[in-house]
Amino acid sequence: MYFVQPSEGKRYFLRLLLHHVPGATSFEDLACTNKHLQHPTQHASFKEACQQRGLLQDDAEWAQCMEEAVNMASASCLRALFAALLVFNAVANPLALWERFKDDMAEDFLYQAR
Repeated sequence: MYFVQPSEGKRYFLRLLLHHVPGATSFEDLACTNKHLQHPTQHASFKEACQQRGLLQDDAEWAQCMEEAVNMASASCLRALFAALLVFNAVANPLALWERFKDDMAEDFLYQAR
């Protein structure tokens, strides 16, 4: 099987599922979790299925990195760090990370607006 970069999105998650889901016979089988239960869960994307199966890292390390930077960096530096995390790392849930630190990253804009 060919190597696929995490930046390739859907192809990367499909490859990850192909390596970890034994006996799958269709794309629907790969995107389904909890098959042993009466009502299995069909996910809308391969990424969701990977997250549900615990195949992706969580964002705790990136959140801690941002938390440490909040205490000593300016808002513009926080935005640069956030962008670097998105570009160079496999952030599992970028929206959650954004929601958690958006006020800190926009602090200088809010100050200027007042």
